[in-house]
Amino acid sequence: MNILCAYNANIDAIYKVDGQKMSEIAEGYKEEIAEKMKDPPGHISSIPDFFAGLFICMQHGSGAEWLIRDKEVFNWLRTNFLKASFMRMGGNMGIMANVLSELGASRVVPNVANPSDLQMSFFSERAIYIPDGGEAVSSKDQEILAKHIGDEGE
Repeated sequence: MNILCAYNANIDAIYKVDGQKMSEIAEGYKEEIAEKMKDPPGHISSIPDFFAGLFICMQHGSGAEWLIRDKEVFNWLRTNFLKASFMRMGGNMGIMANVLSELGASRVVPNVANPSDLQMSFFSERAIYIPDGGEAVSSKDQEILAKHIGDEGE
């Protein structure tokens, strides 16, 4: 069975939150975080935005996806959390493509708009084919460079 999967594929970075460490890092931003928690921005443009979103999710026992709009904040998050994170395939289509491949589909073609080497390394090696210049290239043929990520609830 040949299957075309469309929707989204992401890389999830899963980081186990340490309350003590978060408190220490957030200490210098207390007032700003409290204000932002009253009126959450829904995106991350500052370190207090990040903590407001994190603390709101922890408070409600929920998750959220907030776009990081500031490159310096993105770099700060990478520096402080990425190395200690576990990475894996995320997104509905990415996960479904892997499941279908592992369940025995003969060919699964995920519609990945701009596949990176890192993202490709998270696809199943059984039956995933990525269109490459009009040809379907098996993910088995792609070099795996790295794996790391993070996710709430783990």
